[in-house]
Amino acid sequence: MSNEVFSKHVAKYGAFLYAGPDGNNGASGTIWLRFDGSPIFVWLRFYPPGYSLPPNYEGESSGGDPIYYVSYRSGDYSKIIDLLRNESPIHFYWNEETDIAYLRSGAEDVGEGEDD
Repeated sequence: MSNEVFSKHVAKYGAFLYAGPDGNNGASGTIWLRFDGSPIFVWLRFYPPGYSLPPNYEGESSGGDPIYYVSYRSGDYSKIIDLLRNESPIHFYWNEETDIAYLRSGAEDVGEGEDD
């Protein structure tokens, strides 16, 4: 793989919280991300304290499209939901060499604050 980083504007998201002692294969929650005009799918998976975080990785859907799996601690779930609900635009980044991923909000003026 090359040391390429790609960026996509997040257009839609969905959220899951799992019940039971093991959640969904150890994850206590998941947020999925989709992008306008792109078949790429992202699963942000959230794991409780003490659970060994699985590495981030790129997979493939049954149709051959990329799926990106990103691991976070469960304490980050509400922070990411807040970011997705309240900021715009949001971009997802993926480094194809290191499998490092992150979300970034768009630039805002300093001291802008929310409307009353």
